[in-house]
Amino acid sequence: NYARRRTFAAAFYLREIFHLVGENLGGYVLAWLAYFVFALVAAAVLGLVSTILGWIPCVGWLLSLAATALVTPLVLVVYAHLFGQVGGETSVVVEVPPAT
Repeated sequence: NYARRRTFAAAFYLREIFHLVGENLGGYVLAWLAYFVFALVAAAVLGLVSTILGWIPCVGWLLSLAATALVTPLVLVVYAHLFGQVGGETSVVVEVPPAT
């Protein structure tokens, strides 16, 4: 809702947000499921890589931290993309004021 109306207050229009979610509940559930599976796979791969890198003293630990710093934003971008796609599918028309 915040992205649609471009105002901070729109993030707190709970009735409208629940209406948007209720209108496309299947899409939101599917997005949550896809996000959960992706995050689980990313965490498993990162855990395996971090374990292997952890065997290398000092440098391996730093590389493990670097890998975590690279994977975390990737998971967040996937989350934002999935819910952006779901939000774009709703048929609710919201008048957006012109950007200033």
